[in-house]
Amino acid sequence: MENPQMNVGQRLWKVIVSPSRTFQAVKEEPGFLIPAALFLVIMIAATLLIGPETRQYTVELMTKQGATPSQIDAGLKMMLPMAVIGVLISYPILWLLQALVLLIYNQIALGEGKFKQLFAVAVFSSVPTVIHQIIASGLIKAMGVNAAMQVNTSLAVLLGSDNQTFLYRFLAYFDLFTIWGLALLTLGGAIVMNKSVKGIGLYILVLWIILAVGMAFLGGLFPTTV
Repeated sequence: MENPQMNVGQRLWKVIVSPSRTFQAVKEEPGFLIPAALFLVIMIAATLLIGPETRQYTVELMTKQGATPSQIDAGLKMMLPMAVIGVLISYPILWLLQALVLLIYNQIALGEGKFKQLFAVAVFSSVPTVIHQIIASGLIKAMGVNAAMQVNTSLAVLLGSDNQTFLYRFLAYFDLFTIWGLALLTLGGAIVMNKSVKGIGLYILVLWIILAVGMAFLGGLFPTTV
């Protein structure tokens, strides 16, 4: 059998072009600290890159909402530090939740996966999210926030610009990069657990639909002014 061991750079490339080989390597050696740290650095850099554009958009938004100059100034001071802290907290929590979701299936189906392996699968499955953030930051830098927000890669694009409906908000959670990430999570989980891709895929899809329905419903209760 071919030795599945790869270095970090090979794993990051192969998870795009040959994900099965990458997750087989993850199963053998679930090293995730370096890629996780790299992803966090990239996400923070992408956030800081569009700092001026985000600052301008925030001023416009708060002005429309009737904020006073002192409130706007206070908001701007906290904006970038909170954004960086958000990246440092949100992604590890996301990886943890995804690993726990896989672990639950692993326990029910009597799979072979270990928590460390499943956490590594969650980390490497976030490659599409990182790519998406890089592209989004590039678009914002080139076009500005308002124009970049018009670029839609989700199924909601089928409904045009009517973003006030429940169906639009629901379909917005089925983004191209999100679907790609869920597919990687499914494949990686199946390889690590030595279980059927179809079974894990259906499990993850049902959970994602439930989440999307709940978030779309909440989005209607607490609409965002843009």
